[in-house]
Amino acid sequence: MTQLYPANIDLESDEINLEDVCASEWAAYKQALGTVIDLDPDRLSMGGAGHSVSLLEDAVVVLFCASWHAGVRAAQAASAGSGFAVPVTSCPGCYGHGRLWNGRSVRRPNADETTCPACCDHGAVGVAGIG
Repeated sequence: MTQLYPANIDLESDEINLEDVCASEWAAYKQALGTVIDLDPDRLSMGGAGHSVSLLEDAVVVLFCASWHAGVRAAQAASAGSGFAVPVTSCPGCYGHGRLWNGRSVRRPNADETTCPACCDHGAVGVAGIG
């Protein structure tokens, strides 16, 4: 079924159903998540708000929405002929992990795990709350 949105709709409004805008990608994510849960359903089934798979699901939805809004802002800036600022960036030292393994950003079993000194375990650098 095709979902039509009017030309004058605010692209950052709650009227946009992001799961429909990127339906194939959303379905691929949900099916991949289901495959992971199937590896150990007793431990990985989404138990509640504090369960690790539920936290992962929440983080993916936040990332999905933030990506959409960033794309809208970038398109608006491009159509206005101006640039836009990104006040917070992924940490170049750990690539968002907030941790290092043997001093590197790739997670390894049995490696010495330390806090990333560049971002102090945040995974991002810059000024939050701006933008």
